[in-house]
Amino acid sequence: MASPALPLTSAEKKRVRDRRAQQNLRDKRNRFVESLRERVEDCEKNHGQQPELQHRFQELQDQCRALQSENNTLRQKLDQLRLLINSWAPSIEPADSNSSTPPTASPWLAGFSLSHASIPVWCLTPCSNDRPGVNPGTQHVGPWPMHGSLVNDSPDAVSPIDLLYGSKHNLLAAWIHRSLRRWTLRESERLAIGWLIYTFTNYMDIMLWQRLRANTMAKYTVHDMDNVICMLASCLKVRWPWGEDILELGDDAEVRMRQEFFEVITRVEGWGLAPKFIQAFPDLVEGLDVSSIVYKD
Repeated sequence: MASPALPLTSAEKKRVRDRRAQQNLRDKRNRFVESLRERVEDCEKNHGQQPELQHRFQELQDQCRALQSENNTLRQKLDQLRLLINSWAPSIEPADSNSSTPPTASPWLAGFSLSHASIPVWCLTPCSNDRPGVNPGTQHVGPWPMHGSLVNDSPDAVSPIDLLYGSKHNLLAAWIHRSLRRWTLRESERLAIGWLIYTFTNYMDIMLWQRLRANTMAKYTVHDMDNVICMLASCLKVRWPWGEDILELGDDAEVRMRQEFFEVITRVEGWGLAPKFIQAFPDLVEGLDVSSIVYKD
């Protein structure tokens, strides 16, 4: 008969616990090392053997650095150009309207003159400052011709709401809105004329017919151009049904101009002149087919 097992002493129990803890620690370390080995093998398999991807990634990084360097260079040149332009501004003296001698725009141009024969024909066209009746700063035209930098900073596209009701964020649209409110216009004309002025501020005015423009240039000494422009703006009519909507909601839930209305105002056939202008300035519509441009309610 086997003798019963003797109870372990405290020291023996402690040694057993230590051996068990050491074995668990070795097992845990082995599992961690095995996990790291598997990860290394996976990285070598998926990335280490694809040098073309690493090469492409390096190329993209080089391109990004080159673009950043180019942008920095362009910004520096732009700042230098702005400083140069600003340095010219104080040297430009206002022209004396009573003097026949043109002012010198810059000290660098002193002593340099052009003969009349060498001046291009377009430079001989009278400017609005040549006669008191045509002043781009008058309230009839609007303040934007005198503030080209602010016009250039305005957004390229304009919301019809800004043209119809004004804006606190788009200065050019606010100016146009206030100017057009001086005349009695339908919303269709206010939006159409405002859009034309905003979109083509630097390139065209509201003289939509080529013959009308040519006649006005030929008769600029005969008529007060302020009166012509004011009456023209109030007599321009869009061939759009009365009461028909000119706005709609886009897919982005933003209010925009109706496409049908846009197609009308971007064609000269979509415009007409009220008889009042034709009767007041018959010489300005000479050569036009009056029956085709007259607008009758």
